Amino acid sequence: MLDADRCLGLARPRIDREPDRGHYTTATEDGRLPARVRRAAPVERKKSSDARSRWRQSPVPATYSCAVDGTGCGSAWSKSLSDVIDGVYRRDRRLVDHGLRFPWLEGFLGDPNSPVWFIEWYPSTRAVKSIHSPSATCEAQWLATSGDKLFRSNLIRTGLKSGTVESPGGWHCYITDLVKADALPAEWDSSSPELRRRAYESWLPVLTWEFANGKPEVIVASGHAVAQRLTDIWPALESASGRRLQRAQVLHHAFFNRGGDSPANRARYAAEFDAVMDLLETIRTTS
Repeated sequence: MLDADRCLGLARPRIDREPDRGHYTTATEDGRLPARVRRAAPVERKKSSDARSRWRQSPVPATYSCAVDGTGCGSAWSKSLSDVIDGVYRRDRRLVDHGLRFPWLEGFLGDPNSPVWFIEWYPSTRAVKSIHSPSATCEAQWLATSGDKLFRSNLIRTGLKSGTVESPGGWHCYITDLVKADALPAEWDSSSPELRRRAYESWLPVLTWEFANGKPEVIVASGHAVAQRLTDIWPALESASGRRLQRAQVLHHAFFNRGGDSPANRARYAAEFDAVMDLLETIRTTS
């Protein structure tokens, strides 16, 4: 069993060699992996810094700017929400800010004034490492794997994003993580319900801030585990938003990376996105 610090995204041993795919069996529909976890020897904790703050204050290079429509990196929303996230790290000094390693990783993306919001689980360290570079911006999120790209392609197909799968901006929806700290899927899946609850509670103030300041109407859970967590906190989210919210659910896109990719599952996934748009249309015609 993992200790509490590792589940919460706190100081943990660095793992240079993550578990390979040979240790995994087919994932569940949440994308969870029944995996063995390799343990690494502890290393000395690094002293925290203001790397995230420096990155947010620096101008985004023109060639990588994705705030052309006011919804991407460097937007007013991005800066304000990042301040709220920083507050979580300040209140709990055990937390290690992923901005020290991946300053572009925000844990949210898109237009918070759009009615459709997708609630994700947590950033995967494996996926984040695969796309990390000095030139990465927030638009690199949810673009690391084939499942991410399938997720984006369905957003485009249903009008929830303009442009191409890899093009920046054009967001007509909002995506955010329940837990903003990155984690290895094998570690998270091995953790106890109590440790996960602590992680959720640590980040709940950030999610309620998002609901209080955005304009959500249809909340889409990515996977069953996220749907269960939303059930637990639904009254708090509706109270924060000040409105009656509607719910929907789609498969977690990580499911397609881990044994779940088939024509039948792709068709089911597409149908779930269509159901989201049907729900939004019903709201529009009855309000």
